[in-house]
Amino acid sequence: MESLVAMVETTQNTNQIWWRNFELPGGFHQNLQIGPTKLQISHLEREWRIAASRVDESASSNPLGQLILDLPIPVIASGTAPVLTPNAPAAGNRTFNLDGDVKRYAGRRTGAGFRLVPVMADRPVVCRPLNQIFVLPGDHVELFVSTPVWINVFLDTTASAAASAAASGQGEGTHVAEIPTVRLTDTWIGSSTVEGELGYSALTKARLSYQDVVFRSHMVTTGVVIRNLALQPLRLDRISLPAPYLHIYATSGGALCTEGVLLEHKEGGQFAELEIMRHPLGPTEACSVVGRSRRDLIDHTVVRAFSSFLSRRESSL
Repeated sequence: MESLVAMVETTQNTNQIWWRNFELPGGFHQNLQIGPTKLQISHLEREWRIAASRVDESASSNPLGQLILDLPIPVIASGTAPVLTPNAPAAGNRTFNLDGDVKRYAGRRTGAGFRLVPVMADRPVVCRPLNQIFVLPGDHVELFVSTPVWINVFLDTTASAAASAAASGQGEGTHVAEIPTVRLTDTWIGSSTVEGELGYSALTKARLSYQDVVFRSHMVTTGVVIRNLALQPLRLDRISLPAPYLHIYATSGGALCTEGVLLEHKEGGQFAELEIMRHPLGPTEACSVVGRSRRDLIDHTVVRAFSSFLSRRESSL
């Protein structure tokens, strides 16, 4: 068999973004790596199989921020059962081992393809800056934090639906799987062990300029404006993002971002209600929605729980 040459794509290549429709003939499987997450999606007779695993960063020879997309590979038959492993390495091919569990989705009609759609985390994400940040009194800053996305998998996507799906940011077909690109640790967000909710914890470099953000295929960037209206410097210990209420946009250059978020800190240590902007903060190029928010923002009472940035005033530097 003629060797299949693997394609390595980055988020700067708009011709090979991963949030799109994939055509996959029966009897083939698709290998791709989105950041540290490897996916193998197989189209078999009357069923689909999806396997996911994590990359060992220390053993990987490829930058984890890249999108690695192989051409469709025929499923290897072993007796009467198909084997969900890639073909043997050949010239131009890489070994693509998967250790994750295989999930099977059966039906009489399996369609002709699938679609991948990015979505924000299903809980708030508490971003902890690697270094302490202070906002001077009477001033404001723009911080740009990056968090990992989840991957929604839709089956039975048709080619005719791909254009409308891309325009609306909604996946066409049957939603069958949701895969986090990074396993975040749990954390509690609240003023006490009784009042609050469960969220995720993540480290961030909290860039002060959008141009300094390092874009990766599995990460989405949120611009946060913090206004310190108090008379003392404000120390930011951690930043709680209302992830379920944010849409995901893609720039014309292929980078993922969300709407901006605005918070004001007033004298007495209390934040005003959190405000979600109507547009991304940072990109100067055109942006389009590629992933809808998990929850609709109905009124300000919904996001009041997120108004605690879990930060505090600093009386002296």
